[in-house]
Amino acid sequence: MTINLLPLDGSGHPIDLFRLSPGNAQQIAFTGTSARQTNAFVSNRLAIAVYATKDCFVKTGSNTVTATTSDHFLPAGFYTTLALKGDTYIAAISNGTNGTLYISELE
Repeated sequence: MTINLLPLDGSGHPIDLFRLSPGNAQQIAFTGTSARQTNAFVSNRLAIAVYATKDCFVKTGSNTVTATTSDHFLPAGFYTTLALKGDTYIAAISNGTNGTLYISELE
C-alpha cells in the first residue's frame, strides 16, 4: 500500500504541486551503510520527491552528507516531497532490510 500526503483532487487523485524535472530521476540502493546519489541536484532545486521500497532513514545535505539511524525515518511505500533549501544530496541507510530509494527532482 502506498501512503500519500499530497492534496487530493475531486476524484481522490493526488495533486502534485511541482512537475517532474525531465532527466533528473535517480535512485540509491541502500544498505546498513549510508549511501547517497551519484549526481548532485541542480543547485537551485527547491524540492525532490522520494519513495522507498523498504523502511529507511534519510538526510539531505552537501556531498559529504551521511545518514544514520537517528535521522528522519521514511517508511516503505511512502511517497513524499522534501524541500531542499540549498541541499544538493540525499543519503539513505536501511532500517534492517536493504532497499531502493527513488528520487525525482521537482521544478
